[in-house]
Amino acid sequence: MERTSTLLFFLSFITAARAQPGILDATFSDDGIVQMDLVPVGESGQDALPTDDGRLYVCGYLNEGAQDHGFVLRLLPDGTPDATFGTVVLPSGNGGRALRMAYAADSSLYICGFADTLGYEAFTLWHVLASGTMDASFGYGGRSSVQIGFNDARARHLAVQPDGLIVLVGYESAGFGRDGVLVRFSPDGTLDTSFSGDGILLMDSYSQLDQLDAVALMDDGSIIGGGTHG
Repeated sequence: MERTSTLLFFLSFITAARAQPGILDATFSDDGIVQMDLVPVGESGQDALPTDDGRLYVCGYLNEGAQDHGFVLRLLPDGTPDATFGTVVLPSGNGGRALRMAYAADSSLYICGFADTLGYEAFTLWHVLASGTMDASFGYGGRSSVQIGFNDARARHLAVQPDGLIVLVGYESAGFGRDGVLVRFSPDGTLDTSFSGDGILLMDSYSQLDQLDAVALMDDGSIIGGGTHG
């Protein structure tokens, strides 16, 4: 069955400066809603990240038939695409999805998700420069993928530490269930082997379903992951 969808972005402001807080912003694409068709079959937006000057990064994935591919683009304050950035299709081998974004110290973007590189979905981190190009010095052409055993694995959320290290959380498929996973990368895209011995912490609790969906950093340097256990 052919699948079709439209990528939707909504922008509204809730501030004391506006007479009617909570309404859609009419200065953003005239009605507060941007609709974009990026590929014929369909696409999905997964995360948005505002800039200090009113622009908006959006990431997600393009449905291109048998495969999905991650993307990131940037919108101007009025909701039109920023042509100086373009639509960046993230390198993902045989397919992948971009799910969450975070800023690096220099305002470039880290994007997490998964990519199918060796027949398995692998934990993946991309680094995209503010110019709309992949950081060629990061990982392999701007992408760093980590296969967790011989199972599919997806990164669901990320956080950037003050020292530049990047923490990703998510899960790996384990039989008929899932195990939570934390992975920490160095700023060059290599695994931080000072974390759990090899950069990978597997939360194997022998349950049917464990999954990490969010991560937060504490002031003392500790890491908190949140998700499901069942």
